[in-house]
Amino acid sequence: MSEAKNNKELVAAGHEFARLMSSDTPIIDMAKMVTQLAERLDCTTIALREKSKQCDTLAADNVARADIIGRLVWQYSASGIRPVKNSLNPASALLHDALEVLRHPATAAAVSELKAQGVECATVHIKQNIQHLPENDRMAYHDAIELCFGAAAQLRAGEVRNV
Repeated sequence: MSEAKNNKELVAAGHEFARLMSSDTPIIDMAKMVTQLAERLDCTTIALREKSKQCDTLAADNVARADIIGRLVWQYSASGIRPVKNSLNPASALLHDALEVLRHPATAAAVSELKAQGVECATVHIKQNIQHLPENDRMAYHDAIELCFGAAAQLRAGEVRNV
C-alpha cells in the first residue's frame, strides 16, 4: 500500500479493503490499514480544528466590523442622509453599501452564530451556579435555561434577530 495516498484515495482503498477482507486476510494487513486510516483521521481532525479556529476568528472580526458599520449607518441615518445606490452624495452611496454589507447572508449567519454561542455560554454558566439554590428556585431556573437554549437554536435558524 502506498504511503503517499491522499485522503480520498485512502478512504477508497479502505472501503475496497473492507469489501475484499475475509477470514483469510492476514491480521497484519488489517492492522496496517486501520493504522493508516487512524493516522490520516488524526491529521484531518487537527487541520479541521485549526480551520475552525480561523473561521471563528474571522467571524468575530466580521461581527466587530458589522457593529461598526451598524453604528455608522445609524449616525448617517440620524443626520438625515438616506441610502441611495450610486448617489452623487458620497455619504448616501456609502450608507447604501454599508447596509448591503450588513444584509449579506454570511455576515448575518456569523452574527447569529456568535450570538447563539453567547446565549449558550451564559446559560451554561447559570446552570453551573444554581446548585446552591433551594430545589423550588432551581426548577424556575431550569425552565429559563431551556428557554435560553431554545433561543440559541432559533438564532442559528435565523428565526430571531434581536437577542
